[in-house]
Amino acid sequence: MSASTVPTKRARPDILEYDLGYNCYRLSQLVRDEMVRQLKQLDAQLTPEQWHLLLCLASTRDGQTPSELAHSGLRDKTTISRMLDVMERHDLIQRVPRAGDARSYVVQLSPKSRKLMERARLENLNLFAQQIFAPLSGAEHELLLALLHKCRRALGDL
Repeated sequence: MSASTVPTKRARPDILEYDLGYNCYRLSQLVRDEMVRQLKQLDAQLTPEQWHLLLCLASTRDGQTPSELAHSGLRDKTTISRMLDVMERHDLIQRVPRAGDARSYVVQLSPKSRKLMERARLENLNLFAQQIFAPLSGAEHELLLALLHKCRRALGDL
């Protein structure tokens, strides 16, 4: 982690340490930073956002439309379109025309991204920040996940 990611205790007002929103934000940033570090082992240009789209694509046999990826990736269609352009240039995805509709397509994993995902699995890369959550017991892990899901449901995300 870089020095800018982990400020000293003095750099943060004490009140922030008890603010739930701040702590959620900080944890999110720390998890993202750890993912960036781990993804560099697979592909120096692969971002956590791209990795999440690859995971979404890996969960389907036939691929997904850009609209479906925008929904599952929590991105707007313009951002997804830009991400897909970059990912296609890096040979991480392939766009496959839909049968009977030349104007639409589905996005699928490329052979390169399948190899990256298999390599991550075989090398047991810690792309899910397990070490960050290692201090939690099994019950605490389940409770944290349930609480996060509850908050996401309240915001209409689940």
